[in-house]
Amino acid sequence: MGKDHLPRMAKRLINLIGFEATHLLIKNFGGIMLPIGKGIRNSGISRYESIAEVIGHAAMKRLSQEFNGQHLSVPRCFQFFINHRDMEIIEAHKNQSGAIGKHKSAGMLAQKYNLTQREIYSILAKNKSIVDREECLSLCTEISHLDNERLNAALINYARKKGGFFSELIDIVGAEEFVELVKIFGGRTLSIPALKREEGLVVYEKIADAVGYKAASNLAKNYAGEVVAIPRAYRALKLGRNIEILKEFESMLGYGSATTVVEELARKYKLTTRQVWSILKKPLSIH
Repeated sequence: MGKDHLPRMAKRLINLIGFEATHLLIKNFGGIMLPIGKGIRNSGISRYESIAEVIGHAAMKRLSQEFNGQHLSVPRCFQFFINHRDMEIIEAHKNQSGAIGKHKSAGMLAQKYNLTQREIYSILAKNKSIVDREECLSLCTEISHLDNERLNAALINYARKKGGFFSELIDIVGAEEFVELVKIFGGRTLSIPALKREEGLVVYEKIADAVGYKAASNLAKNYAGEVVAIPRAYRALKLGRNIEILKEFESMLGYGSATTVVEELARKYKLTTRQVWSILKKPLSIH
């Protein structure tokens, strides 16, 4: 994993003040707008020194030269930054341990990244989960083209194959309106109102809010006074949910570990973490 996966400002800071100083800056000031000065005026000396104590005076000097008189927006990506560092450590250990030995490699990496050897070995033990994370990210990229348009096509195709009432419903309200009807009322029965009766207006308005007045009017003309069962289209809607999970997983990886993101998605979608992992690793197809 290279620097291309880091936010633009994080990459700029690494090039300017180095990896370790940027790490410390993000850890202590991530998400904050820092006024950067030369540390000459009384009002700026204490601020200059407080930042220099964290990242070192040499790094602070370069920061001051680059951003003097500006407010520096420090990226809030600490966990992502840690993940990036860990993957650099794993890659470096893989490349050099064969030549110098695993123990010596761990010692050199501990010194380079200001960590203990125990912490280095702990990071190296994460290797498998980080590979899994990269596989999931690759899968996300492969299915990123599965957008709402294709999901809607799956719903319509489902209804056409069912034929009968479902196909008739598409002809009456329209394809896009049918999709909205399924998403909102799928699996329910709808009492289609006769518009002449005042009590039917409330139901009519609810349907119109979902599919538009033209489609609602066509429903009323064809099924007034009847109870219709709206198809659930469970498989197609489940596919849509899974696509959303994959897209959210990809976007959230920049702000936390794969495990943390999966736990958050499980809570959001009321699934177990095992179910979320299964969704992330299973190829998707629309039939």
